[in-house]
Amino acid sequence: MTAALQLDADELRDERAPLLDGTRVLIYHVAEGVTGSTVHREFDDLEPCLKPGLIGVHGTALTASDFKKWRDAVASIDPTEKGTVVWSPFSNLWLYHQTTNVLEADRKGLRIALGSDWSPSGTKHVLGELKVADIVNRHVLDGRFTDRDLCDMVTANPGDALATAWGPQIGRLSPGSAADLLVLERHNPSDDPYRNLINATERHVHLVLVRGHPYYGTPELMTAVKATDTDSITVAGTQRHVTVRRPNRPDAHLTWPDVENELARVRADPTTAWHESQRTLAAWPGPLDAPGTPLRLFGDMPDGDLTTFAPGQIPPDLAIPPLDSLTHDENYFAAITRSAIPDLQHLAPYYT
Repeated sequence: MTAALQLDADELRDERAPLLDGTRVLIYHVAEGVTGSTVHREFDDLEPCLKPGLIGVHGTALTASDFKKWRDAVASIDPTEKGTVVWSPFSNLWLYHQTTNVLEADRKGLRIALGSDWSPSGTKHVLGELKVADIVNRHVLDGRFTDRDLCDMVTANPGDALATAWGPQIGRLSPGSAADLLVLERHNPSDDPYRNLINATERHVHLVLVRGHPYYGTPELMTAVKATDTDSITVAGTQRHVTVRRPNRPDAHLTWPDVENELARVRADPTTAWHESQRTLAAWPGPLDAPGTPLRLFGDMPDGDLTTFAPGQIPPDLAIPPLDSLTHDENYFAAITRSAIPDLQHLAPYYT
């Protein structure tokens, strides 16, 4: 179960809480904002769901007493279980100039996982977020977490948090676990594997396997693992092969160039693309085939304004912004410099 938008207290109590029966997880966006703000009520509303399986995203407004309450509620049901906080330090610092009190979350025994939030205010991927966590750990938390602790936040910890609902186990190299593997260039002078992961950038990623299937990597390694239906792309100035086509999936038939071309076509003429989508929806056998299904545009925040357009009323100046870069590039770091947020100024040296 997931919820990026806050739910009513009654729905949380009556519908979501009963589903947390030890076989499911609830990933819930909660209390994102500054300490002492009104968003804290979202945690109060969530109290019936303080059970094993709850994964709270952000929690930047939570206090030590909140984390203790969360821990005690979970332990009262199953002493072997932990609550999980998803920490997104870059986005937190960018938006609020403060971040989740992971020091207290850790002291109270909660599990911490790292997430890169979303593109308008986050890092490009968890390798970027790992570096921001390292910065906060060194400059704010006095090294509370070891390199191994930080790496667990992007591997074992999220895997353990999802273990009750997903199978087989992810995030760990162990018998019976999913073969989700990342192969990195050995580039760290100390030869420490955890520091090697923290310092890794896009150009150091040589192979990615998901459940044993190769999806991304250098041409040499993708050939060695017998990857099929690959396309060539350039990432951080290096050539990589990527697999986006799946012969057994009718909705995964596009090549990487096809994907880029389709996105460019929609950006160039969103009105025509929308009319095409309406014709597709009209043939859809599900509940979305009602005549006159409107185009719905949301602002770039979950509670952004909702604007509805009936057919023929689409604004002629409707524009879709260009796609973000796949990497932390010059424009990204220029924006960080302009922000003048002190802790974030330490990020660029990881990429030099």
